[in-house]
Amino acid sequence: MMNFLRWTTLLMVICGVIGGLGYYKYVEISNSIAEAANYPEHSESTEATISSYVLHTPQTSVIGEVVAPEWVTLRSQKAGKLARLGFQPGEDVSKGQLLVQLDVSEETARLKGAKADAELARISLERAEKLGKSGSISQSRIDTLQANLDTALSNVGIIESTIDQKTIRAPFAGKSNAGSLVVGQYVNIDETLAEIVSDKPTLWIDFRLPQTHYDLPVGTEVSVALRGKPPVSGVLISRDGSISSENRTRLHRARIKTSDLAAPHGAFVEVKVPASEQQQLIKLPVSALRSDAYGQFVYSIEQAEQEEAYRAKRHDVDDVTFLADQVLIGTGLEADLQIATNGSFKLYPGILTQVVDALPAEEKPTDSWN
Repeated sequence: MMNFLRWTTLLMVICGVIGGLGYYKYVEISNSIAEAANYPEHSESTEATISSYVLHTPQTSVIGEVVAPEWVTLRSQKAGKLARLGFQPGEDVSKGQLLVQLDVSEETARLKGAKADAELARISLERAEKLGKSGSISQSRIDTLQANLDTALSNVGIIESTIDQKTIRAPFAGKSNAGSLVVGQYVNIDETLAEIVSDKPTLWIDFRLPQTHYDLPVGTEVSVALRGKPPVSGVLISRDGSISSENRTRLHRARIKTSDLAAPHGAFVEVKVPASEQQQLIKLPVSALRSDAYGQFVYSIEQAEQEEAYRAKRHDVDDVTFLADQVLIGTGLEADLQIATNGSFKLYPGILTQVVDALPAEEKPTDSWN
C-alpha cells in the first residue's frame, strides 16, 4: 500500500512538471507570434518590364568557301622546254596575254615545209582542173591531186594545233597566282603553269547543309563573314538538285559583292542561314532569365492580396535564344505579363515584391542571366 502511494505521488509530480513546462512554452510561442505580427512581411524590390511578342528567324552557322566566278588552272598539254615567259607569277594579266611559250622551233620548221607542200598541191590541182575541162586529163587524176591537197592542209593544221598547245594565253583578265617558272626549264605534260582568278564584281559562296535542314528557297538572304571582318549580306542563287551520297548534304551557292567582302578565292568564311521559318517569340531583357538545377525560368510579378503589392510567380521556359542583351523565349511564357528584370535574382515563388523604376547599381549583378 505504501509503495502504491509513493508511486502515485511521484507520477503526479512528474505530470505537474511536464504540464508546467508545456504551459510555459505555449505562452512563449504565443508571445512570439504576437510580436511577429507587429513586423511587416519581408519583401524585395525589382525592376520589371512587360513581355511582348516579336518575329524572329532562327539561324544556324556553317562553313562556306569563297569561289571566284572565273577561275582556271592552266596545265601543259605538251612537254617541252620553256622558251618564253610572258608574265611574272603573281601579277595581273589581261585577256589573251601570252603567259607561257614552249619551244616550237621544230614545229615552226615543219610548218614551213607543210605549207610549201600544201601550196604545191594547190597549184597542181588548179592545173589539173584546167586540163580536165579540155579532156586532157582523167577525173581520177584530178581526184588524186585533190586528196593530196587535203592531206597537205591536214598536216598544216596538225602542226598549227601543236604550236597552239605549246602557246598558253590568259583566257580572261585577272590576277595570277605566284609560281616558280623559269625560262629554260623543262615542262612535263599536265604540269601546272599558271592559275588565273578573275576580278569580277561578284563572288560565289559555296556551303553545304544536311538533308534534314530547313529547305532554303532560292533568293533567301544569308550572312557571310570573314574572320576579323563584319558580316555582309548575300543572296542564295542556286542549290544542287541531289543529295551527296557521301555525307548526305546538299551544296548551296550564294552571291555577294566583291566590294563588300574582298576575300580571295578558296578562303573559308562563316555563313549564317535561316534554320527554320519565321517564328513568334517572347522578347525580354537578358536580366529577366534565371536558371537552376531544374532549368531556366523567369518571374512574373502578379497582384497580391494587398493593394499596390505584388508577389513573384515562377514560369519555367524553354527554347531560349540569346540575342545581344535580349533573350527570346519560345515556350513557357505569354505576352502582356509583368516580368521581373534587374533584381530578379533576389526573388522566390510567393515573395512579396515591390516594383521600382531603377535599382541601386550594387543590386544589379553582372551575371544576371545565371
